[in-house]
Amino acid sequence: MAHLLIYQSASAAKNETQKGIQKVAVIMNLLFYATVENRNARKVFEIVQLLEKEVGLEFYRNINLLMQRLRQPAQDLAAIVIFTANMEDLDDICSVRHLLEDIPVILVLPDNGEEYVRKGHLLRPRFLTYAESGQREIGAVLNNMLQKKRVARPCSRPGSSGEGYPDEDPG
Repeated sequence: MAHLLIYQSASAAKNETQKGIQKVAVIMNLLFYATVENRNARKVFEIVQLLEKEVGLEFYRNINLLMQRLRQPAQDLAAIVIFTANMEDLDDICSVRHLLEDIPVILVLPDNGEEYVRKGHLLRPRFLTYAESGQREIGAVLNNMLQKKRVARPCSRPGSSGEGYPDEDPG
């Protein structure tokens, strides 16, 4: 089972820190953002939990907490799945699109209305779908992204010698 962190409000995140809850080390994290309870988001979330064991799943319902997370280094982020319920949600996400530049985005719009699609493309998503379709497709796209991210990870840590490969014994 994947590791799960859910942030609904600033006080919830603060309480987690105060209680000394430790985050489990994972290879990469997958972010979810949905401001309202969404059965489609829940279905996709359940699919992803079955896909990967070494992925941390972070679920955000608050744009300010998501912004805080996106300001942290992104090297551990595999992707972000954004579920928008209305134009206000999409406007909020578009206002922080500069924070999404280095993260693959999967965008789920409430419908295929021209204004939603036009504005949604401002986020430059890797995959764009609509609320009433695409749960399985999102799962497949995420699975491919996670597999590519795993293969692309270097063998050594940044700053070590070997340009991503283990050091060879010179003798």
